[in-house]
Amino acid sequence: MGISFRELKIWKKAYELLMKIYKITTRYPLEEKYNLTSQTRSSANSALSQIAEAHGRFYFADKIRILFIA
Repeated sequence: MGISFRELKIWKKAYELLMKIYKITTRYPLEEKYNLTSQTRSSANSALSQIAEAHGRFYFADKIRILFIA
């Protein structure tokens, strides 16, 4: 069995970035609470999820394609 995606450097860096983004978005103005804050956090979560998804792919081309999207 291979390593977990949580052990990948790229996933760890993306997770650190996600935590920083969450901290930064708490300082957004209240009128942006449901628009810009939500979109920013969603895109950061998406990148993290795509890295995990790419780790589970068998074909190298699939991995590269998904990581490029992330």
